[in-house]
Amino acid sequence: MSDGPPDTATDMLTAICEDIASFRTSFEARLDRLEQSIRNCQRDAAATTIILRATVGHFNKRLSAGEKRITTLEIPEN
Repeated sequence: MSDGPPDTATDMLTAICEDIASFRTSFEARLDRLEQSIRNCQRDAAATTIILRATVGHFNKRLSAGEKRITTLEIPEN
């Protein structure tokens, strides 16, 4: 059987459908990786926020202790 125009058109349409399907699969895989990356960044940002709050709390505690010591040293003894 010869390869006529209807067969060629069908072959071309089949190839186009396969290309679209492979693009969709690769695109969905890229989206999945992007979503995972976003979740990792959100988790890291939350952890960083917690660490920063703890650091600020520790710094404030040490600063107030230092201020108390300075205040006691500045009070004149009569």
